[in-house]
Amino acid sequence: RRKDFAALLRNIERPAERGLYMGIASSIDKDGKLVNGQNFNDGEVRDLSFALPYGISSSGIDGIRIQIIKNNNQNNVAVGVIDKNKPPVKSGCIIIYDKSGSLISLNGDGSITIKAKTINIQQDIDINAQNININGNIGINGSISIIGDATLNGRQIATL
Repeated sequence: RRKDFAALLRNIERPAERGLYMGIASSIDKDGKLVNGQNFNDGEVRDLSFALPYGISSSGIDGIRIQIIKNNNQNNVAVGVIDKNKPPVKSGCIIIYDKSGSLISLNGDGSITIKAKTINIQQDIDINAQNININGNIGINGSISIIGDATLNGRQIATL
């Protein structure tokens, strides 16, 4: 029994084998699935997976601070990043952002803000709404199909 107790103590004395660490993302693979992290305690930890909730895919950038969970050098993961440049977010809101400054913000009041240089929609979309109000200019490169009435400045211009 003394031998078992001594083995247990040896495992407690070696915290570098498992635990939480802060590190720097030293390199991220081209698919954004694996990261090498410079661990502040014991050197570089290689081929860390990003542990993210289902439905979210993201990849940090080289040099960003990462939180590492080290599990006896098996299934080591980077569970998050600490980004000093993240946009401010109010309590109860969510912002999805990238390094270029593009973002989608769920504002907590029922509104959504999208900020991007270009928005590419890859599929047909259907918008079901009582009213859509657009403030600003619209450029259309293609055709418009109207089913129903069309008005311009409050005056009816077509009835279909």
